[in-house]
Amino acid sequence: MFMEFFTTEKYFRFLIHMVLPFGFLFELPVIIMFLTSLGVLNPYRLQKARKYSYFMLIVTAVLITPPDLLSDILVIIPLLFLYECSVLLSKIVYRRKQASEPAAA
Repeated sequence: MFMEFFTTEKYFRFLIHMVLPFGFLFELPVIIMFLTSLGVLNPYRLQKARKYSYFMLIVTAVLITPPDLLSDILVIIPLLFLYECSVLLSKIVYRRKQASEPAAA
């Protein structure tokens, strides 16, 4: 009885509201590594702000997913995992940076 029409407008709206935010969020480890190498962040600051970061990631995941508990959970779990990977990668970059500083001075 119902016929569904997919238009380019609906496709691009989906693209802008779903794919782009997920793309940016899944680049989190790369962004944190870059900011650590610049000296803006360090792993200890990331560990200290863990609960606030978790809260912001959960709110962001709930806002960008459809209003369904399962889809929220399916996005929240990888984001929290990516944050923890980011902290570990930040430690590696931070230690390499600390080790190279006395040699350069």
